[in-house]
Amino acid sequence: MEIEKSDVWQRHQLATVERMQRDLACLTHPVIRAVGLCGVAFLASWAVVMVLGANAELGPMTTVVALSAAVVVLGTPAFALAVAIERYMQRRSEGSMAKGNGDCLRPHSKLTDKTLRESGRCSDLMFTSGSSG
Repeated sequence: MEIEKSDVWQRHQLATVERMQRDLACLTHPVIRAVGLCGVAFLASWAVVMVLGANAELGPMTTVVALSAAVVVLGTPAFALAVAIERYMQRRSEGSMAKGNGDCLRPHSKLTDKTLRESGRCSDLMFTSGSSG
């Protein structure tokens, strides 16, 4: 005997995963942005220090190099964890979409968001994150 989950249950699971992803994004995106920004600042200031040499005139630039390097080194574990969480949630969301057999769960369905809303075949939870329509 094979038991399958209903389309409504699969849509509910997908909406829940999307909501979890949005909630976690409030924590992961600032970490990714901060470490990325410090990495860019480190590379840019390091290039200036290497080209011009580390003399007394570049004191503030070497300070930027040191501080951004410290942030990058100390933030790398948090960055790796944030990226891993984002990738896990994205894979889980894509996995939920691939399992479904309803029109709402197909990423390349010919039906638009507007027609799905009007037909009542999908809940409004499916269309809360930046959909057009």
